[in-house]
Amino acid sequence: MIEVVATRVVIFNGGVLVLLQGSDDDRVLPIGVDPGQAQVIEMQLEGIQFPRPLTHDLLKTVVDEAGCKVVRVEVCDLVKGTFYARLVLLRDGKEIEIDARPSDAIAVALRCDAPIHIAESVMDAEGVVIHPEQIEQRQAATQQAVLAEKLESAIAEERYEDAAILRDEIKRAEDAKQSSN
Repeated sequence: MIEVVATRVVIFNGGVLVLLQGSDDDRVLPIGVDPGQAQVIEMQLEGIQFPRPLTHDLLKTVVDEAGCKVVRVEVCDLVKGTFYARLVLLRDGKEIEIDARPSDAIAVALRCDAPIHIAESVMDAEGVVIHPEQIEQRQAATQQAVLAEKLESAIAEERYEDAAILRDEIKRAEDAKQSSN
């Protein structure tokens, strides 16, 4: 198993990915998650707390009150493009493994300050070396495409004030891109 850290949530090709970076490994494991889970994970990475407990907060409380401890999360398998994970709990000196979606497992690990591990076979199959500038370039391209779609929609619906604002946002993004090159 390779210990990893959830480093960030990114939008990529219209989907949302959580990037898991190996501690002693240059590779990153990108795992697709739904936008709701991505938001929960991103908020935890940013240290944002809700006034009321979310589902993963509730699960942490239940685990704690049951006398268990989340000792680690494992992304343990990849079958036909689907990642499998498990929570590993400790109760009365015995490890208990619970099947979980990777996004849930990651969110729980972040809530419980538990380590996240990736099976070497999974990292070998899906791990990639990503340079930070590649992420920024892809995100910028995705954001510009979204803005362009919104601009077309605003024009088609004759919402010209919105279209002007979107046009200006696109122009600022293009100017920022040119000045960084």
